[in-house]
Amino acid sequence: MRLNFSHFIHSPNIGARIAAFYWSQTRRFPPAAWEGLHLAKSTKLTFTWNRQLLNAHSWGNGPIILLVHGWNGRASQMSKIGMHLAANGFRAVALELPAHDQHRATHTHLLELADALVCALAAFGPIHGILAHSLGVPVSLLGILQHAYLHRNIRIVAIGAPTQMKMLVENFIQETQMPTSVSSAFLSRLEQNFEAEKKPYPLETSIWDALSLRYMIDKLPNSCLFIHDRQDLLPIHPIEKLVAGRVQSSLLITEGLGHFRTLQNGAVIEKILDFFISEKE
Repeated sequence: MRLNFSHFIHSPNIGARIAAFYWSQTRRFPPAAWEGLHLAKSTKLTFTWNRQLLNAHSWGNGPIILLVHGWNGRASQMSKIGMHLAANGFRAVALELPAHDQHRATHTHLLELADALVCALAAFGPIHGILAHSLGVPVSLLGILQHAYLHRNIRIVAIGAPTQMKMLVENFIQETQMPTSVSSAFLSRLEQNFEAEKKPYPLETSIWDALSLRYMIDKLPNSCLFIHDRQDLLPIHPIEKLVAGRVQSSLLITEGLGHFRTLQNGAVIEKILDFFISEKE
């Protein structure tokens, strides 16, 4: 379905409501056959969020690594990594976030996902590390920030991370050819929604700056491994710039894997294992 917001050029608030509806809507994509095979070897768990049960899948025993999928992602995408971690002395727990996988909802947003991450930290802790993909990275950082002191030793692997939430919104505005009047109302609506729900996230800067990866990572002492492919949908230069200015961070650059195949690549998975093992010792 192609959205046409030109009809709302003189009714921008209506257009903004419709834009917000589609912006927050998730989609489910069928998993690959190998995902189902790996998931069948997991132990199914649940944790409580917002008086609802969310699913998780666990492999192995040992220090716990949470696996956090991205927007329109699923827990089974992380299963190859989970099984490899389990085979090397860790317990990997892949989360199903709200409005994804088997959860019945069809709409969600960043702060809601971060709240679910906070609940997972409480349910499965203490946590040795978090491996997050795509939007799962800011979700994880926001969740950790709620209780940064308690989670200061959590090791973080960030794969294919977006550095600016506003950039994603602006891409959506551009792709839908949203008129200026509608896009302005849409941005204002998102900002108002964030203001209404930001209580656990005290801000010292603007909303969009606060949702940037640099702002979040600068608030945390955690050791981080960033993994980014040169052919990723998300640009690599902002990640290079971010890591260059942070002692606690390192960057693994891959070639030709795009945004998703990093989750399946054997060499990448070995680097992830090395990172978590070195921090465990």
